[in-house]
Amino acid sequence: MQYKTKRNGSYKVELSIEFDADDIEAAYTQAYQKARSSIKMDGFRKGKVPLDIVEKALGDSVLEDVSNHLLREAMASIFEELDPQPLHLPQFTVEKLERHKKARIKGEYEALPLIKLAKLKKQKGSRDVPAMSNELLDQEIQALRQKHATKKTRESDESIQLMDELKLDLALHVDGEERFHQHDSTLEVNPDQLLPGLADKLNGLTQNTEHTVELPVAPDFQDAAIAGKTLVFTLTIHSATFNELPELDDEFAKDAGDYQDLAELRAKIRTEKLEEGRVKLERELQNSILEALTAASAVEVPSVLIERESEYRIDRMAENMGLRFPGNSRSSPKKRKTTRSRRNQNSESDLPLSAKIQHIAQMTGVESDRIAADLRKAAEQGVAEQLVLREVIEKENITIDASAIDAKIREVYGKHFRPEQLENFVKDEKVRENLKDSMLNEKALEFLVANAEIKKGQEVPVDKIGARQDD
Repeated sequence: MQYKTKRNGSYKVELSIEFDADDIEAAYTQAYQKARSSIKMDGFRKGKVPLDIVEKALGDSVLEDVSNHLLREAMASIFEELDPQPLHLPQFTVEKLERHKKARIKGEYEALPLIKLAKLKKQKGSRDVPAMSNELLDQEIQALRQKHATKKTRESDESIQLMDELKLDLALHVDGEERFHQHDSTLEVNPDQLLPGLADKLNGLTQNTEHTVELPVAPDFQDAAIAGKTLVFTLTIHSATFNELPELDDEFAKDAGDYQDLAELRAKIRTEKLEEGRVKLERELQNSILEALTAASAVEVPSVLIERESEYRIDRMAENMGLRFPGNSRSSPKKRKTTRSRRNQNSESDLPLSAKIQHIAQMTGVESDRIAADLRKAAEQGVAEQLVLREVIEKENITIDASAIDAKIREVYGKHFRPEQLENFVKDEKVRENLKDSMLNEKALEFLVANAEIKKGQEVPVDKIGARQDD
């Protein structure tokens, strides 16, 4: 048997395999032996017909089994040696198969593409800096006070206030029709969680008295069932609880953590929030440089990788929505792998991708064609960036020392496991490989930024970092 590979473009590969007469004869023998087990012939027990008689009876009718045997033997022998390595099993066509002579079988497969990187020095970006106003800092302090608040119950003669948590009987009528009626229900008087204007209507109500609250809904409200209508709530509040905040003083700072006084607490929160913002902004800068480099580089994405990335993304989409696809045999999400090691990745559900898209469409009301198009676009971009990052790692000979992996494992897992358990993680090849991939990517992103033309950016409030990409 002899074989050769030839690239046909960036990522498509032609594979040609030639078999000699001995290979073919061995395949015919295997095919006849397989057929003999099911042949019934007068004078012989089932499966005991002599092979030469089976051969005379079947002739070349076993040709399909012969070609399948040749391919199985060939793939078992050469698959790991193929260069470039396949991302999937090749698709084969038998060009020639003559007994006692030779056979030629051709296949096609996709491999990691050839990439022409753009010049790293030509990439540009701006490094924004995080900013934190006193107002934002006060909001953080207020959130910390809420965390350390004491739950108190209002006296029965006290009126309801915003952010109270109520125990009440509640009924809703729309156009004179009762939509629901609940006893001993719980409701928080939170303007951010209730229908617009309802919290203000509840604010100031008395307890243990039946109230009727009318709430006009705007005509352009997102829920068409109640848009433009007046909702009529009938309610009786049985009890109300509220959070009593601690005094904002040095004692509060000491109770909140290892702080000497309120000034130190404020300084520590400011420092931590600015550092969190700096890390996020640096990640945004890295991603923008990688995106620009990918757009400027010549990279074609193999369809098999787009399909796998789409499967990964829709599984994560369903997970984030709390959905479970029919036929999903795994309860825990599978860790995403890098493009380099995602060759044999399988989906978490037996459903085909198209069926998953339909399922998401039914649950969200978004057209399946739109979901499919957006999913494919995001998957193709994501894989393209991973391929470019992989090329940078190889071209620039970016490596990670074994000692660095050891240190990272101890940093990540050291707080959660005993020393003897930690050493098992240090020796675990899968753990090491996953961390190595992550560390290589991080080092490559840092390399891209270090070699790009970076100018000073603008100040970004820490509460706006990340939200800009969603606008």
